[in-house]
Amino acid sequence: MRQLFKTLVRCAGVAALVTGVSVVAASPASATTTTCAVSYYSCSTAILNAVSGKNFIKWEVDSGASGSGCSWQVIDVGNLHVVGSGRLGAFRHNNGQINGLYGNYRLDLWNCGLSAFGWINNQ
Repeated sequence: MRQLFKTLVRCAGVAALVTGVSVVAASPASATTTTCAVSYYSCSTAILNAVSGKNFIKWEVDSGASGSGCSWQVIDVGNLHVVGSGRLGAFRHNNGQINGLYGNYRLDLWNCGLSAFGWINNQ
């Protein structure tokens, strides 16, 4: 299932590159995953809330096949505090979970190659 999701995200990223549009999911109230694909050095996901009782956000970032690294951060959009951040080298993939969250969050990618992508999930 995870491999299928990654394949779908990569295909969506390619479609976004062709059309020049970032890929995003539904509103924070109903979304469980929101994705972005870099089309010009950066992208941001839609806003996603940390579900009450779970209080975490999972993140995943892939620096793509362009040979560039990618910087990322998960930000609390209510107070603009960065709750997680990092930088991936070229051709790298990483994921994790940030616990103790109660607000609304967004994933930002920047200084990335054109095929980089990332997502956040609250399930």
